[in-house]
Amino acid sequence: MNTTSFLELEYQTLRKEVEDANTRAFQLIIGGAAIIPTIQSIASSYKLEIITLTLPLFVLTIIMLYLAQDMAIARCGRYIREKIEPAIGEGIGWETWLNQTNRKDKYRPRAYDNFVFYGFCLLAGLYYICSVLMATRVAESYLSITGIYILIIGYVVLGIVIIFLIYSSGRALVGPKAKDSPR
Repeated sequence: MNTTSFLELEYQTLRKEVEDANTRAFQLIIGGAAIIPTIQSIASSYKLEIITLTLPLFVLTIIMLYLAQDMAIARCGRYIREKIEPAIGEGIGWETWLNQTNRKDKYRPRAYDNFVFYGFCLLAGLYYICSVLMATRVAESYLSITGIYILIIGYVVLGIVIIFLIYSSGRALVGPKAKDSPR
């Protein structure tokens, strides 16, 4: 197999991975938006307070799974832009074009991606806050005030960890200043 054939095959494989990761990310968004309220509804209907207490962990799991898909997409795009496109050397490739920051037409190709990402973060944040509030309300009938504070502190720490992961993933830096941003 020659280098050109290898690069072409690698490119096709990575584009397929991006397509699959996009599908999984979309399923997580839709599934999370439907599953979390369904879980809470079942927990309320059948008086399963333990589920309400763990609901923030379900939300965090969906967030982590979504972030994993988003970072996989970014890694594939970065590899295509940095390794495959320069090796071919036939002008600007798709990933390079998407990441141009000195555009004369002011068109931002990544704007939709960013909108979806930050929309997911906003929705997930609201779900997380609501699930923590519901868990706290349930905990009031089972735990002492000290236990409630420990529970709240634990959920706040987990929320901060997620915010840190989102920030450190490079997504918080996407924009005109981020020439080296993966997305």
